[in-house]
Amino acid sequence: MAIRFNSAISFSVPMHVITSGWEQESLFAMWKYVNGLDIYSSPYEIPYSIAFFNWLFYETYGQFISIIHNIFDLSGDWIPTTGRLFSIVGLLFGTIISYSALLSVTNTKNAFLKAVFFLTAIYLMFGPLIGFWGFTIRSDIWGMVLDILAVYLFWRFYGTRPYTAVVLAAIALFCAWSFKHINVYSAVAIGLYLLFSLRIKLLMTLTFVYFLFVSAALYIGSFEYLETLFFRPAIYGFDLEHLWMNLKNFVVKSAPTLIPLLVMVFVFLFSKNMRREILSREPGKYIVISILPIFAFTVFIASKNGAAENYYFVFSFYVALAAAIFMQVIFESKEDSPVENSGPTRTALVVAMITGWNTASLAVLSVLLGVTGVLSVGGTHERLSQIKSCLSEMPTPVFVPDMYASLPWMNPSDEPIILSWNYRLERSLGVPFQHGGVGGLIDSGYFASLLVPETAEELDGSRMEKYRETGKKCIEFNALVRIDGGGEAP
Repeated sequence: MAIRFNSAISFSVPMHVITSGWEQESLFAMWKYVNGLDIYSSPYEIPYSIAFFNWLFYETYGQFISIIHNIFDLSGDWIPTTGRLFSIVGLLFGTIISYSALLSVTNTKNAFLKAVFFLTAIYLMFGPLIGFWGFTIRSDIWGMVLDILAVYLFWRFYGTRPYTAVVLAAIALFCAWSFKHINVYSAVAIGLYLLFSLRIKLLMTLTFVYFLFVSAALYIGSFEYLETLFFRPAIYGFDLEHLWMNLKNFVVKSAPTLIPLLVMVFVFLFSKNMRREILSREPGKYIVISILPIFAFTVFIASKNGAAENYYFVFSFYVALAAAIFMQVIFESKEDSPVENSGPTRTALVVAMITGWNTASLAVLSVLLGVTGVLSVGGTHERLSQIKSCLSEMPTPVFVPDMYASLPWMNPSDEPIILSWNYRLERSLGVPFQHGGVGGLIDSGYFASLLVPETAEELDGSRMEKYRETGKKCIEFNALVRIDGGGEAP
């Protein structure tokens, strides 16, 4: 993680790197926030960008970036660096909350288990599953942390002040949803637990408070906000290859908790005494009721086109929570308990824990040795810095089919084009865009110059007939300028 941090963040120069898929959308949104512009806009009008995430993501990151920039008088190209720092704050807070949640749910007094839980909390936030996502400007980190916070608050107060527990949990759940509107993992878990426990009044209180806040946000939100969240065509599709790839990555990167859990599930299924002991505890009921629905939901959303293992972040905590509950039963059961907490069961669990950590260590080592994965994004900074230099010498407005290089601090055009992730797919499906999209703008001569991939004969459906090559190259791009020097915005 330290090596990745060093390649993505510098305090001496602004780093131009991409740490997650299509992070450029969020970077552009942060630039708009800092400059007092509307975040939510139609992706079918210039500049064809979209803000996919929920409102609290933009408010918190935007405020943090604005405050830092005002204090240190920073320019726009520092937005990625300052925004990444807020993600790291989320990881640090998430470590504390994850550890607190594991302690609160299990209420363990065992020093060995406390040490294991602390290492688990660190691994959840700084392990290979998070990876570069820990430095990215997206809603995933804080959305996950707030989901975990809801679990902590619920179990911290449930035993003594149940109504306080559900109200505080509902507020945390609303905040998680307000970062990323698919972050309903713990809302489902807590709701199912209360339902199957027949705590109907508590369930109604949780539901009322949660949807009261959600309704208020929707009522206050702009038309474009509602359109983006609920009515924009989400033409993704689902793909079995994505499902398998993301599931495989999750399994390998979650070995320290997943392998011990599998051993304990085996014992749970074939030991009547273990089942009785787990189900006699409220946290045991909670995890048994919730983990399979959360897993099914996670696998489903992680199988859509464009998805990555970030959809497993919250589920990874639930795997750790389940493992913690089982471990407590095995390591802390009283001597007269019928649970098989000694001999083969405990030995198998210890072996599973060692195997899990060794598997994770091998996975990390394979990245360090360059066998798999990405260890550094420093090369991206060098490439994008060269493109920025090229763009500074070209007539504006200039278009380059690289969305990071199109950001306002990279591209000197007054209104650079920042395409949404859906843009190419929707163009291929014939979805109408203002002025015919980028291809239509090129055909009309809107751009004074273009940077075009060397082998490209067309760009977004345009043959670029109003442009000529200059003979200059920029990395993998050829520089083109408008033939007549004319052309106006359509």
